[in-house]
Amino acid sequence: MERVTNEDFDSLRLRVKRKFASESLKSQEAGENRQDFQLGFSIRIPDGFVRADEKAAEKIYWSQRRPTVILLIGEGKAGLTFQALEEELQREDLFTAREILRGVLSKLDSRTVVYDTGEEGEVLWLDYKSFAGNETVYNLVFLFQGNEKKILGSFYCSFEAYDRWRPEVLDMLNTIETKENAE
Repeated sequence: MERVTNEDFDSLRLRVKRKFASESLKSQEAGENRQDFQLGFSIRIPDGFVRADEKAAEKIYWSQRRPTVILLIGEGKAGLTFQALEEELQREDLFTAREILRGVLSKLDSRTVVYDTGEEGEVLWLDYKSFAGNETVYNLVFLFQGNEKKILGSFYCSFEAYDRWRPEVLDMLNTIETKENAE
């Protein structure tokens, strides 16, 4: 048996990254699963997500103030949401709104761990770990300008599945189109 070196891992990582990037581009070009939720944008949604009915939405989001659009896989193992930002955040620029959200997340639960922030095109995002009962949850929230309103989107999955979902969700952010940027 041959000894594996760091160069072998780097080479494998680069090959895998190229393969997944080319597959992601193919599906983006095909326009698969592009959806318009009447919020001033359209987006390519990863395979398997379906709109939650009222019963499923209540099971995941206990509050009456649920996001406008809730998409789930399976029985809620992973989910995507979209909604217009609340009025007071509509007046803020996206960078300020993201920092306000970061502060709110930290105040809600001191165990919340914010990992990273970034930009994909004109979309700002931040990801973090939160807790639900005995489970840890990976979350990625993102903000962007729709046609008329700023939009807040979110993604969640079990923390163990984040490495599978994170690249796909970041790729999805690059498929957001408003009427303005589509023209």
